[in-house]
Amino acid sequence: MSKPEKRTEPDPASDDPVLRAIQEALNEQARKEFSPRVVELWSHPRRRGTIDRPDGFARNRGICGDTMAVYLSLKNDRIVAARYETDGCGVTTACGEAITELAEGKTLEEAFGISPRALLKDLGRLPRSHWHCCLLATTTLHNALANYLALHGDAAPERP
Repeated sequence: MSKPEKRTEPDPASDDPVLRAIQEALNEQARKEFSPRVVELWSHPRRRGTIDRPDGFARNRGICGDTMAVYLSLKNDRIVAARYETDGCGVTTACGEAITELAEGKTLEEAFGISPRALLKDLGRLPRSHWHCCLLATTTLHNALANYLALHGDAAPERP
């Protein structure tokens, strides 16, 4: 038995040559400024969303006004699922994608060790003017971990 064909709504921009040209110019500029990983993560988010009844949760606002929320599901003090939401720019989206990807599968102590510098290294080329997005993502992850520990009455592991 074959799979049913997935139906999607047509993209009105794909039929308009002017809009297509504008989008391609924007994509070309983004490829010059950002690493391919950053462009891929903001263009095709896979971890955006919530977790019903998360074990850990935090929401923070960055210096630019963007907000990010991180939702964690843990089992035996290991992150088994991580999701995020943001109202921010494409770079904030890429940082949310990357931070949840990096955190999943890690112990609490390992996840607390994810620094803004480690996230920046994972993302590759990112203009200095967007480094604050890495800080927002790591701070929100760390606060979600602290929320988990507060809810479960454990002492936070020592940070490296």
